[in-house]
Amino acid sequence: MKNYSDLKLHQKISIVMATIFLSLAIILTSISLMMFTSFYEKEATDIATQWARVSERNISQIWSNISERVLKTVVKGDFVTKITNTKLSELQKRVDLQDSIENINSSSSFIYSSFFLTNNNEIIYSFNDIPTDELGNFTFDKLKNIDGITVLKECNSPFKRDGLVIPILIPYKQIDSSPYLGITSDRDVNLILVILLNSTLLKNELYESTSKEVFLNPRLFFNGELILGPEFDIGDMLVVRNECSIEGLEVEISVNRSELTPMKSILFIWVISLTFILILIGVILIRLTALRLTAPFSRITRMMREMKDSSYHFDVKPENSDESGLLIAGLNDMYKELSDTMQRIKEEEEQKYKYLSQMLTEQINPHFTYNTLEMINMEIASGNYLSASDMVSAFSLFLRHSLNHGEYLITVSNELLQVENYMKIMNYRLNGVIEFRVNVLDDCSDILIPKSILQPLVENSIKHGFDNLNSSMLFNPFIEVSIKKEEDVLIISVVDNGIGIDIEKANASISGDDNKQVGLANISKRLKMFDKDCIISFYSIPYFSNEVKIEIHLNN
Repeated sequence: MKNYSDLKLHQKISIVMATIFLSLAIILTSISLMMFTSFYEKEATDIATQWARVSERNISQIWSNISERVLKTVVKGDFVTKITNTKLSELQKRVDLQDSIENINSSSSFIYSSFFLTNNNEIIYSFNDIPTDELGNFTFDKLKNIDGITVLKECNSPFKRDGLVIPILIPYKQIDSSPYLGITSDRDVNLILVILLNSTLLKNELYESTSKEVFLNPRLFFNGELILGPEFDIGDMLVVRNECSIEGLEVEISVNRSELTPMKSILFIWVISLTFILILIGVILIRLTALRLTAPFSRITRMMREMKDSSYHFDVKPENSDESGLLIAGLNDMYKELSDTMQRIKEEEEQKYKYLSQMLTEQINPHFTYNTLEMINMEIASGNYLSASDMVSAFSLFLRHSLNHGEYLITVSNELLQVENYMKIMNYRLNGVIEFRVNVLDDCSDILIPKSILQPLVENSIKHGFDNLNSSMLFNPFIEVSIKKEEDVLIISVVDNGIGIDIEKANASISGDDNKQVGLANISKRLKMFDKDCIISFYSIPYFSNEVKIEIHLNN
């Protein structure tokens, strides 16, 4: 994952513009959704309010019919006389008041049944009803403290007919000649009328009175207590309540916000889809605009990258006359001048390098040449013509490779031939006592290296490692040259089992602090000219393994 600072210019511009565009799109979408949501919530609230009024009017009409019939029935002169006559038994009162009870029951299809409670705990009900134990909950002593018309919560019927009922308790003192109940009378009669409304029919009436466009939840409350309808949390509901003609009785219509009209979901999808399309179009336009604006800078970046790699061919031309065009033209002129200057410097450095390399290479020990010629002369004088001929042949090949037609680089295979010819000559002088080993991998043979690198190292092994060779015949002297390649590094190793390397002096020699070790200093200078990161290291275990290791970075 790239950091913002590592991104390209057109990517940065695209991100900034896309962020601004996306933020605006999100803000506009949020505002649109809030407006649509507010609109549909208001619409749902208006619908709930309308249907709450309808439900309230229907319930009030039902209650008006019932209260009117109750009033006509109860205020008759003989009704009070019959029901308060203490000389009559409870059964006789039921017989005498059957017409009154049936008259009340027939006032509305919503009435399940009705009965009277007297202060003597008498229950006067219809002979059509068979009481159950539930009727024991309706006694005068239990209900005498009610204040005004009271609506109780939905409960099981106290008679042997299946169904749920909503009891309405009407104290006699609430009954007057008014077409509605609820006005206090001066009559002092201890009597309670209990009207049982059919809960199922009332629910159906409430649901049929509500809208089919929006899913509404109708419920009835009395003095804030739920008496009809399901219990649920109204936390996420739109709630409207209307008061009915019975004081304390309210119709509640609630709408779940998640169940508003399907059009809200359709518009929500439409808004999101439109926003997505606009964002997609915006991203495409932003991308094209960013690429258009940054195209000259991309070309300039490519110019700079190719200039850095020295692969620029002046193929980027100014396309506009604005600042970017002037900058491209100026970079072309500057690079041409720098290229010409660098080419001149490179040619001068190459000439200098060739001269120094050739000069260092040709620093051949004159004593080696003199001694070799003297040995050849002695062999001829002794009549050993074949031996002398071999020495002349080896010496001529050695000189040929040393000169290398004036070239300062040589292949690994030719460098090894030079060393082998040198060892032939030296073994003639030393009577062949030094074993010479070569271990070179095939993929290294054609690699170019500075010439005359191995011969001075082998010469140092003989000169310093086997200086007292005649008195040290208890071991088998050897010199081994190994060459291998590890990735882009050529590793050259020269190992002998001589008397050892003075590592401190050797390091001082390659660093230029010791001018006595001419051979190592010569090699170090030429290798540093060839590869500035070249590493020369030394390891020494006397009379076992003494190593000079050279690491050349081929990619340099």
